[in-house]
This record gives sequence, C-alpha cells and structure tokens, in this order.
Amino acid sequence: MNKDNIEKELSEYIAALTGFNDEIKDDTKLADMDVDSISLVKIFVFIERHFGISLLDAGVTREQIETFGSIVQYIQQTL
Repeated sequence: MNKDNIEKELSEYIAALTGFNDEIKDDTKLADMDVDSISLVKIFVFIERHFGISLLDAGVTREQIETFGSIVQYIQQTL
C-alpha cells in the first residue's frame, strides 16, 4: 500500500471519529485533531484491523504517533 492510500484512509477515519474537518497535514498533531485517549485507542484498533499492524505490541514511542505524518510513516515502514 502506498503513502497516498494510507494517508487517505487514515485521515478519513480520524475525521469521521473526531469530526475534525480541517486539512490534515503531515505535521498536524493528534491533539490538534481533537484526538483524546479513547479516540487514540480506536485509531490503534483501526490501524490493527485495517493495516494488520499492532501498535500496542510493537512498542511504539510517543514521537512515532505524535503527528499524522509520523503515524503514516510508521505504518508505511512496517508494511
């Protein structure tokens, strides 16, 4: 799966989950998209089910999931 597809699918999910309607850029922080702790868990579950990657088991760092771009990069590198 290429970066554009990952970005599209993840951004659509986050927008539907949080109601965030602004443009999501690589440097957009999750906190700026109204992602709270419950939303973050839901995003992790979406990533696991949709991309087959378990972030919880992988021991990701906060830096790897701080921004939209860092999550996309992590997914792309792991696939």
